[in-house]
Amino acid sequence: MPQAVKIEGMKSTDYSFDFEGSELKYTIQEPTFDQITAALSQVKATGQMDMIGSGKVIWELCCIKADKKIEDNPRVLISVCIELASEFALPVDIEIKKK
Repeated sequence: MPQAVKIEGMKSTDYSFDFEGSELKYTIQEPTFDQITAALSQVKATGQMDMIGSGKVIWELCCIKADKKIEDNPRVLISVCIELASEFALPVDIEIKKK
């Protein structure tokens, strides 16, 4: 289960999605600079960002609560990790590559 500690004053967002007839929920605290940097460090041998690895870093560092069923199903967790990377790390990665 997520181990992130809630940082007072940091914005958090609740997410939910349907999976096999049940609603799964999780809460992500907005990543800090250091957390986004850690997510961006997940790079494939090709030099491209590893979306699953990047999202997993955000999941581990920023998820302050989640339904146990998310981590119990690898396919669900992979989908969540890709979504987290798309939302938090990918925009920064794209911006860095523009400069």
